[in-house]
Amino acid sequence: RRSASRSFVPQDGDLSGNKTLCLTFQRSLSVDMNSKNDLSHFSTAAGIEDSEAELQAACVTATIKESMLAHSETSLSPTPLLFSVALFKTRKGSKSFKFYENSALDFVSQCVRKFPGCRFQFHINSLVPSDTLSLLRRVLDTATNEIEVHRYQFNVNKVGTCWFVNTMRYRTMWEHTGPETVVVCDIHDDINILAKQIEMMVNCMDRLKRDIGMTYWESDDEECLSSVPLPLRGHCHIDGGVCVWRKGDGRARTLARKKGCFMAYCASLLFESTIIPRGIDEMFVDAFLAACDIKEKYGLFLPHKHRIREAAEIPDYRSELEKKDQLNENIQLDMAKQGVGVKEHKLYIGSKTNYKCLTGDLIYICHEKKNRSLHRFS
Repeated sequence: RRSASRSFVPQDGDLSGNKTLCLTFQRSLSVDMNSKNDLSHFSTAAGIEDSEAELQAACVTATIKESMLAHSETSLSPTPLLFSVALFKTRKGSKSFKFYENSALDFVSQCVRKFPGCRFQFHINSLVPSDTLSLLRRVLDTATNEIEVHRYQFNVNKVGTCWFVNTMRYRTMWEHTGPETVVVCDIHDDINILAKQIEMMVNCMDRLKRDIGMTYWESDDEECLSSVPLPLRGHCHIDGGVCVWRKGDGRARTLARKKGCFMAYCASLLFESTIIPRGIDEMFVDAFLAACDIKEKYGLFLPHKHRIREAAEIPDYRSELEKKDQLNENIQLDMAKQGVGVKEHKLYIGSKTNYKCLTGDLIYICHEKKNRSLHRFS
């Protein structure tokens, strides 16, 4: 099992590995950032010198205390942020899409107030209505906040292609060439908790001069059978709730780019699958970056804390805008006039008749611990 699973990690320029996934994945709500068990990961981080681990632990502890005492607004440096997020429909007629559409609109609306000058990159599938993109543009306060959209289409309609789209938000972290610091996060989380975690992450990165900041989750499994755990004590993996990559073309970004195209790498691993299960995104990122040898040298890791908002907490933006402007559903808004650029990506992910996804024992997605209590900032 282990020898086969190592082919999951790409070598330089090698995107030909068509290994399949034996996948079981479960999510929990959050992590208590005051927990001593969470902070203890730093004291014994694999591949990190004891003095460096102690420095990380001290920095994290101090930053947490400062953040808990801070006021509700963020106090980040003037460096602009680029938020890379995903929005997709799981299927036609999805009843849950309204919640995620409103979450996306509210996310954009609140971010432009909390992070002046920020930009957005949305990764969507072909089921997302075109007028949703126009609504995203319209909730922005000023022209300085731009939205770029990447739409992904596939040669076959495999079950779970939406989770592939969710994976693509990460590639912006090392592929982006602009002056912004890239933030990958979830659109449905409580924005106040999210903003404080981003502030905490950026402050820790500044103090320790790290290019990469990532939240993580801990697995119940004794070892990672895909051989791509984070360099922390225990068995941990990247959490897509908050990931930050510092601006500029530093050494970490250069090493990641040398591994080739992340999009092609992920597509190649799905050639022989009939189902693309939820949860592949974090394992794909761990595997891709494991070969770059950058997480140990350039990464900082904090436990993830968040709260998924209730639908009642989020305004119904579509209804409000339609009432305000008396929009007609039959009228197609011109996205170009609304300032939304769409880049199309057509991906080949194999044949729909292949059937090896859940039958082999080559690659595994690890189980996340279930016994996590919800912790909130006051």
